Amino acid sequence: MKEFWFTPKNYGNGFYPSSWQGWLIILIALALICAAFYLSNPFEYKTTEQAINDWLRFIIDFIVIHTVYFVLVKDRVKGGVRWRWGKEN
Repeated sequence: MKEFWFTPKNYGNGFYPSSWQGWLIILIALALICAAFYLSNPFEYKTTEQAINDWLRFIIDFIVIHTVYFVLVKDRVKGGVRWRWGKEN
């Protein structure tokens, strides 16, 4: 039997953590996003081209981290990831 780490929201396609494993993976993803932002350093004074490259690198890193996060957790959402219109009877 598979243990679910996330509970779906009632409306839309979102979900929230319902176990310590869910909270842990969210904290890891948040730490990775913060590290990507710190390493790209987009607010440092530099030329416009370097600033654009730094922002682009951060955006690409964010997309990769978010995609890996979603692939890891999509099977751990109770009822799966899908659009919901409210409480089901």
